[in-house]
Amino acid sequence: MQERTFSLRAIAALIWAAALVIAAPSSDVPASAALLISAYPLIDAVSSFIAARWVNGAISTLAAAALAVATFGGDAGATLIVFGAWAVISGAIQFRGARGWPMRVSGGLSVLAGLSFVAAHDEPRLSMLAGYAAVGAVLYFVATYRSRHAHAGGDRGRRARRADARPAA
Repeated sequence: MQERTFSLRAIAALIWAAALVIAAPSSDVPASAALLISAYPLIDAVSSFIAARWVNGAISTLAAAALAVATFGGDAGATLIVFGAWAVISGAIQFRGARGWPMRVSGGLSVLAGLSFVAAHDEPRLSMLAGYAAVGAVLYFVATYRSRHAHAGGDRGRRARRADARPAA
């Protein structure tokens, strides 16, 4: 189930990133960009609720509401601050609870990206959020691949079997 959720989340993030580049080519916040940006945390919320990560889901749902206020208010700087704060909080939670390096890297990069969004609020470029989503999607694809490979008895499975086959000293 986790592999499927990760794959779907990654695909949704890539589609979202492409749509945002088209919808928000400048620092303006047209209605289409406002809708996309305020909806993005809902991708995280849905996948968190599916995985029974209630706190993450609640944080992302609140972020979606706060982003709706900022984006539909037309304030690109406030949008970056809210999005950045959400990225820092959710990234720190993900980093702390991550299993496997792709999700730990994803969490750490979310924290750093979130800080950069907040710092960029004076000269906002909403298209920078698309890069954030695309990098996150790649890391979710890597996590999916690693999970499938491990379940199929990949490298770790072979190493474990070799270790079990060695005579005790």
